[in-house]
Amino acid sequence: MMSAMNRGIARVLLVGGIVSVLAEPTLAQFRGGGPSPERIVGFIDRNQDGHIDGEELRRMPGPFREALEDAGVDTRRGISREQFLREAPRLMESMRRRMEESRERGGDRGRDDDRDRRDGRDRDDRDRDGRDRDDDRRRGPERPQRPARKQREPVTLTIPEQFSTIDQDVDGQVAFYEWRQTQHGTISQFMAIDRNGDGFLTPFELKLSLEQPADAPATPIAAGTQPGSGPPQVTIPRPTAPAAVAATRTAPSPPSSTATSSPTEVDMESPEAARAKYTFRLLDRNRDGSIAPEEWQRSRRLRPLFEEAGTDLSQPMTVEQFVPIYLKVNNS
Repeated sequence: MMSAMNRGIARVLLVGGIVSVLAEPTLAQFRGGGPSPERIVGFIDRNQDGHIDGEELRRMPGPFREALEDAGVDTRRGISREQFLREAPRLMESMRRRMEESRERGGDRGRDDDRDRRDGRDRDDRDRDGRDRDDDRRRGPERPQRPARKQREPVTLTIPEQFSTIDQDVDGQVAFYEWRQTQHGTISQFMAIDRNGDGFLTPFELKLSLEQPADAPATPIAAGTQPGSGPPQVTIPRPTAPAAVAATRTAPSPPSSTATSSPTEVDMESPEAARAKYTFRLLDRNRDGSIAPEEWQRSRRLRPLFEEAGTDLSQPMTVEQFVPIYLKVNNS
């Protein structure tokens, strides 16, 4: 085992010596070191037949085979011992030249790599700076954040118990037709509760009607009968009558083509007239100061009442014509 190990070590040292001799022949010979060409041939020619064949050459280092090819040797066919000794100086020169070129390429490649790395870092820095500037331009100045809104709690109102029998379809509100069908009050009382004039009494409006101001007179309205008890009374605020007749204004009488009723004097500044004017503005959708026949078509509640009073709705109606008829049909 020791002899096999010694042979392996000697073989490695010999290959290294071949490369060093071929690369630096003058220096090796000057120092007296390194194997001689005869020693190299003896190492390569394993079968000692005096001829280095292709199989034996394939075992040698790549630079050594390339040097042989530069010298015109066909490495597949091999080379004789005598030819190798003759070509040894040329092989050494070719190997030395290849080693120098390899070192120069390595140095240049190293410098090129360093320069490429520096250029790449510079490009990365420029690209990063450009992207940062573009992002800043797109974002623009930072806007102050608005405080988060606090969500409002939903408020759900139910219809007061006093009006539950009027709500026939149980939709949580009292419609005008339900008020008329159940006969729980007059039209003017319905209008007094219907604050927004939409023809429906919401739980909020009904609740307000029960909270009558202390200084306002009230009119009791029966809101249904419960078994075993008398009919509960609901108080509805009623506007105060005019303080003096001198404060009244006479509205112009509607022409015979508009209404069949006789002219009546109304107080255009009274609360009832104010509600009538408000209703007029709701019907006058184009704000031209009159209610056209087309605008009457949108009214499902007042139009039947005006027609029952004998009013001609085929002609535009002004506010002065509307208020007296409105007060008349609501007080009937």
